[in-house]
Amino acid sequence: MYRVAKWLAVIGVAVLCCQVQVRAEGYQPLPESICEMLQSDAADALGIEFSLEFDVDFEDYVTSESGTGCLIEGHGTGEEFGDPRDIVMSLKSAFVGWEEDEQYQASGGFGEGTGVRRDEGLLLISASWSVSDEAECDPEEDSDCEIADADRVYEVTVKGAMR
Repeated sequence: MYRVAKWLAVIGVAVLCCQVQVRAEGYQPLPESICEMLQSDAADALGIEFSLEFDVDFEDYVTSESGTGCLIEGHGTGEEFGDPRDIVMSLKSAFVGWEEDEQYQASGGFGEGTGVRRDEGLLLISASWSVSDEAECDPEEDSDCEIADADRVYEVTVKGAMR
């Protein structure tokens, strides 16, 4: 936030206006220490390693606001993971003090997502899987296709930012 002191001319008389706080528009990154803590909490909750990137594009898909944030990302297969809903629920539970905002809930056959808030912060959590290139069939092309756990490639992401 920027602090701006302005002199205003009102009816020909200079009047000192109070200090005005101006907020930067859009989303800003969470403090790095918070992103690092969330990365650790996610790894503990799911038992896999997560990468962490700072200053990545962030878009609030409910309000269409954008900015920058941090990205916490992990990968695995169906051998490590089950239902994407369970992954998202585990992460929601691991992020103590963050409350779910139901506007962000999304669900489909290949993924699950939600948003959680704490103060001015927003985390967008998603877990999805796709079929490996080595799979013997594709369920989008063959409804009888049985995908082996090893052929389910999962991506788990947490994007975090604050206003």
